This record gives sequence, C-alpha cells and structure tokens, in this order.
Amino acid sequence: MLTLFKPWQCPCNLLESHLNWSTAFESYQFSDSIVALIDNFTVEMECKDAR
Repeated sequence: MLTLFKPWQCPCNLLESHLNWSTAFESYQFSDSIVALIDNFTVEMECKDAR
C-alpha cells in the first residue's frame, strides 16, 4: 500500500529510517479517504477468497 499511496522516487523514500516494511507501513499516516480505499480493497479480496 505504501507503493500505491505514499509519494516516493526510490525505495529508500518508502522505508525511511524503519528497519522493515511492517513498521514503515504502520507509522505512515494515510488520509481518511485512502484508509477507506484500503478497507474496500480488503473486503474485495476477502469476497474473492470466499468463492
């Protein structure tokens, strides 16, 4: 999700000073509209998995 919604030019912009991708993702503050999109992606994938 960072690669889709966080501005970046090289991968180091995504990780910044974090040791791993999980902490980089957890520390980034997504806007409310982006959080809604991510939630919708999750629901869609859960529906596809349930088929």
